[in-house]
Amino acid sequence: MLTVVFFTLLVTARMTQPAPGSLQSLGQVPGQPYEQFALQDRAGRKLTIYVSERPKTTQSVPLVLYIQGPGCGSLFAKRGSHVVVTSGHGTFVEALTGRARVLIVEKVGVEPFVQQDECEKLTTFNEQHTLERWADALSDALAATRGLPGIAQDRLLVAGHSEGGVVAARLARSVPAVTHVALLAGEGPSQLFSLIQLARTGALFREISSDPEKRVNYVLDEWKRIQAEPDRADKFFLGFAYRRWSSFLRTSPLEELGATSARIYVAQGLDDRAVAPVSADVLFAQLVARGKAVTYERTPGADHSFNVATTPKVDGWRRQLDAIARWFLSDQ
Repeated sequence: MLTVVFFTLLVTARMTQPAPGSLQSLGQVPGQPYEQFALQDRAGRKLTIYVSERPKTTQSVPLVLYIQGPGCGSLFAKRGSHVVVTSGHGTFVEALTGRARVLIVEKVGVEPFVQQDECEKLTTFNEQHTLERWADALSDALAATRGLPGIAQDRLLVAGHSEGGVVAARLARSVPAVTHVALLAGEGPSQLFSLIQLARTGALFREISSDPEKRVNYVLDEWKRIQAEPDRADKFFLGFAYRRWSSFLRTSPLEELGATSARIYVAQGLDDRAVAPVSADVLFAQLVARGKAVTYERTPGADHSFNVATTPKVDGWRRQLDAIARWFLSDQ
């Protein structure tokens, strides 16, 4: 009898798991314009993804994948009995309401609705969060979501903020369906370039030394340590595993975008203290030199989230996402 019961439970459990590449609806996100899905990717990992509501139209609309920046917090958080948006994707939904649907994906190892300040505590996240594995998961999410009813097949935007810009560039190179790619403060050369620049100016590591060159040498020494043990998921620099650093710094948006035919949008705040603004200049110049179609917006005084201190009443993030939405939907 126990064997029969166990077999029944096992079969039931298997039936409730999403088949590889197929979406399993988990219902509406409470109080938010998203439906939650489970998806098993090519590596057998269970992904949690969200797709914004289908517009009330009989026409198909394009899909937009938004890739969040660094960290291990969920895309949503609970505030008492309410669910609130994190990572800025809600603004994209507002900017694209009725004209496109937005896809977002939880990073592997991140529990939905859980905010985590110390990524070092998340073993699965640190083992799984490499550029290659994250890009593979997002590629599978894109393939599954594009099969939903009402998704137009003729255009696809992948947009990434900060770390997400590097991933967006990788997807623009590896997913032929991507027609448009947008990088918001998403680097140009390798992230090591920004670390060196920010250390030299004193935006990073002032506690290490007052000497700019000693700060730069500190960065380079840390990079040598990472290179010596590139696959370590239990050693950290700036709160992220060596495994993450070695993977993401192995390439750059410049290298990835050089191999895409997608149209490109680059946005950069000139008072950014997380990404060296000059990195976007390098990216733009090199891509134009290679004959790429690039729209470049530099925002004086804007920080990493495109807000400007002298105009606090202006939502710089919304302004920037509105501009990208217009570019994507009107660009031919």
